[in-house]
Amino acid sequence: MNPLNDTVERLGRAPGRLAVGGAPAGYDALLLAALAEAGRRVVFVARDDVGMAARVEALKFFAPGLERLEFPAWDCLPYDRVSPRAELVSRRIDTLTRLIEDGAGATPGRVVLTTVSALLQKAPPRRAFAGATLTLEPGTRLDPATVVQFLTGHGYARAETVREPGEYAQRGGILDVFPAGETEPLRLDFFG
Repeated sequence: MNPLNDTVERLGRAPGRLAVGGAPAGYDALLLAALAEAGRRVVFVARDDVGMAARVEALKFFAPGLERLEFPAWDCLPYDRVSPRAELVSRRIDTLTRLIEDGAGATPGRVVLTTVSALLQKAPPRRAFAGATLTLEPGTRLDPATVVQFLTGHGYARAETVREPGEYAQRGGILDVFPAGETEPLRLDFFG
């Protein structure tokens, strides 16, 4: 008899939303992974960024194939003269966009991780993300000017060299873009 399996089975059958608390560190990530893999929609709220990062690493260990969406808090105070880091803005935008695209908020088989501070900070309304994605696939015919217009209209900044999320650079038929949520920029080659 495995206590984790019993707990997951009992929680998996429970109707409606559940609030689970007090699980020991480490066991909580195992429980999150098991609940997500059992089909529950899971949101984990950590005390702080360090706790969230620890759960992300534990989830990578326990369930490497599980999709993890991170919604971190800003790293600056409201009305401060310093803007939040572009990487944090990128992760927040990526998470919000993916949640809105799914309609219901989160799909089974993934965990949304956030912090108390991140939940207390304002987020843009859902309508701000309507039509905010552009899907490009190899072999698709598209005018580069259309892509540049889309990027500019959605807050991307033109740069000589793309270095951080939210930037793009165009040189002839080559367009470098650093999309939100990605760890590296992408190169689009428009030829023919």
